[in-house]
Formats: sequence, C-alpha cells, structure tokens
Amino acid sequence: RGVTLLNFLFIAGGGVVQYLSGQIIQRANQSGLDPETLYSRLFMIYGLLMFLVSFIYAFSREKPDPA
Repeated sequence: RGVTLLNFLFIAGGGVVQYLSGQIIQRANQSGLDPETLYSRLFMIYGLLMFLVSFIYAFSREKPDPA
C-alpha cells in the first residue's frame, strides 16, 4: 500500500507540474512574448524549483530521531 501511495503521489505531482507549466505558458503567450523568452522563463522556474528542493534535501536528516 505504501509503494502504491508513493507512486500515486509522484504521478499526480507530474500531472500538477504539467498543468501549472501549461498555465504559465498560456499567460506568457497572451502577453506577446516570443517563444525563446517564454520557454527560457519556464525553464528558469524549473531550475529554481530544483534548487529549492535540493537545498531542502541537503539539510534534511538521514534518520529520524528515535522516540
């Protein structure tokens, strides 16, 4: 059950990222940006998210404290 839950969360997370990136592209496209600028901004957002997640992971503990 636990592995199935994790699979569901990862697949759902991928779906959410696709939806949000589509919204970003639609809004930027409405503002009249050229495709190069539009996608460079999208990949900048992806890069910043990866940096943020990596930063959080770098300071996480390896094992939880015993209770």
